[in-house]
Amino acid sequence: MSNSLLHIFNGDALVDIFKQTTIAGDYLVWREALVAGPTPNVTEETEWLKIRLKHLVSAYNVNEVSCKHDLLEQFDKLKEVNNYQEVILWFEADLFCQINLLYLMSDFALRRVNCNILRLIYLDNFADGSEVVAKNFSLSQLNSKELSDLFAKRSNISSSMLSLAAIVWDAYSSYNPKNIEKLLFQNELPISFVKNAMLNHLARFPSVKNGLGYIENKILELVYERGKSFSLLFKEFSNSNPFYGLGDSQLWLSIKILAEAENPLILLTPSKNNEFSLDTNIEITSLGKDILLGKENFIKQNNLNIWLGGVHLTNESFWCWDDLSCKLIHSKEM
Repeated sequence: MSNSLLHIFNGDALVDIFKQTTIAGDYLVWREALVAGPTPNVTEETEWLKIRLKHLVSAYNVNEVSCKHDLLEQFDKLKEVNNYQEVILWFEADLFCQINLLYLMSDFALRRVNCNILRLIYLDNFADGSEVVAKNFSLSQLNSKELSDLFAKRSNISSSMLSLAAIVWDAYSSYNPKNIEKLLFQNELPISFVKNAMLNHLARFPSVKNGLGYIENKILELVYERGKSFSLLFKEFSNSNPFYGLGDSQLWLSIKILAEAENPLILLTPSKNNEFSLDTNIEITSLGKDILLGKENFIKQNNLNIWLGGVHLTNESFWCWDDLSCKLIHSKEM
């Protein structure tokens, strides 16, 4: 340990700006993307790492040895947090950030980390009317002075917040998403951005209208009129749906669901085995148009094999989201 402060960033975007400040401390870049892939309720660390490693290697086509090394390095660093006088979590309100934050806070609660050393930084810290909120949606858009001002307004993380995070994470990683729904409507989520994030997560479940989640439906909407490059699609999706906070790699995973289905909803050109490329052009198929318009159903036309948190969706057992009633409906009830 080289300093009494440890900063935990959600990804690399903040590092260069942070280095321009005079804020002291070590930092840990959290590079997991728990918003995507299986996150079942597994407490045994070895099994958890095995599950996440398998997903990361498969989904992002990364080297297994280096990926495992990076995962272990992150977890080893987390085990050192009690050695610091202060641990500052820099996270935003979007779903991508919130899922990672909930996991970390749940981990701290499980390992009984001293909450007196924990601090939280997010843009709501500027709720006093600062221009920063109006001007920026992301911490990475702040300049060094604004970052320093935000650091000065860091808030304490209480034991009740850690307990709440553990409850929400357990619900997210549960095989039964109804646990999330119960939390939302029992008013047990006093932190507004956590509630909003969980609502946005539930909207990712297949819609009762056409069997596609919110993100996949938005992809089809954006390419409905005419095809466009992935780089343009990612920009338009991010601008219109900042509350998801997806990176290009996570949006690509949703695109692959549509492109690699038995009966594809989109076509990728050039395909290159559907490998990630900013220049790939994306066009909707006739089936994609019918599904978008509610004339066909994705699940009836294709095999379902998707993980959302701790829930594995298959044709034999799946949940659908009704955005009118804001309720989940199991396939057995449909």
